[in-house]
Amino acid sequence: MSILSPYTAVPELLLRPGSKTGRLRIQGKVLSDDQVIEWKCLAAQIRPTLRLPRASTTIADRATGQKAIKGFEPDCIVQISADDGTCRVPGEFKTPWTTDLSDLDPDDELQVLAQIAGYMNAYSCRFGFVCTYDAVILLKRVGTYRFMVSEPFKAIQPSPGGRNPQVSATEALWWVALQARSNWKWTGPAADPNNLLNGSFILGHNLRNHR
Repeated sequence: MSILSPYTAVPELLLRPGSKTGRLRIQGKVLSDDQVIEWKCLAAQIRPTLRLPRASTTIADRATGQKAIKGFEPDCIVQISADDGTCRVPGEFKTPWTTDLSDLDPDDELQVLAQIAGYMNAYSCRFGFVCTYDAVILLKRVGTYRFMVSEPFKAIQPSPGGRNPQVSATEALWWVALQARSNWKWTGPAADPNNLLNGSFILGHNLRNHR
């Protein structure tokens, strides 16, 4: 039996024949193009971090602990311990047959990103992620209304390790989970959820009031 490490590709997903769940998007929640910034050179940041000593983090159901916020319920949270229950990194999972993170329609992408951005805002988190079995996208909040978004890290993409810039999906997930140890909290002002997720933000026009 093969052993899965952060550097290996994920085994091919086996799908049962028959009907599958349909696509679900939260209507009316969307980011504007100006809220999304390309997260460049992330692979170079991920690789050195994974050489650090092993640290304990827990990926748990959103209901773990007593700190879930009604109306803002991610599929999972990264926390330090089950006793704490603090959402330090929210995560959202989509099925690969409804959401292809490597080939999203631009409007659909802004809806998917809005969902996790809303959770990051509600829980004052600096990082978040969206994952299907096939790929992972990471988000980092860099302003009250703006987020850096990574390229999709594909599950079938292995990582050679070392200094090679190619990063696997499991590496990307492990790296974002490690952010729960420190520097996870967004200390800037929170955004009004309605203004954050209505797709109306325009860079420059909104800059006086929205950063």
